[in-house]
Amino acid sequence: MELTMNKTSKAIVMLLFPALALGQNSVSGTVTDKDSGQPLVGVNVVVEGTTMGAATGSDGSYTVSGVSDGSYTVTAKYIGYADQSASVTVGGSSVTANFQLESAAINMGMVDVLASRNYESLGMSGSQFTSEELELRLGSRGMPQALSTLPNVFVEQNGGGYDD
Repeated sequence: MELTMNKTSKAIVMLLFPALALGQNSVSGTVTDKDSGQPLVGVNVVVEGTTMGAATGSDGSYTVSGVSDGSYTVTAKYIGYADQSASVTVGGSSVTANFQLESAAINMGMVDVLASRNYESLGMSGSQFTSEELELRLGSRGMPQALSTLPNVFVEQNGGGYDD
């Protein structure tokens, strides 16, 4: 019985060994800024056509493990930088693909910020004025002096510094 179990264990190991070796390929490398040469942290590096990928660490390095044999396109993507791709052929060993990303402007359409507000009576005294009116009130005075022109506002100055 012991001899049979030993042969069975060896047979299982021999059958699993090629399967384990098959998925041990990896794609690794570093991603840096093209202008400064500094490592980029958090860059997404993906193996196109698969669900595999990795993010770079604090030193700009990445490793995508478990890549099957074949030819792939590896792409580095980072916000504020142009995407960069490299073709790699994985076959029984690890492959290195380093990237130097170039900064790129992000073009967006024009953004309009609009706001409106209905003035409501609060049942107490108050003042409302626009930013243009505030500029007229300020003149060459500081904010405390401008606020003192409002009804029921009392300004007390302490300190003695300029415009306190």
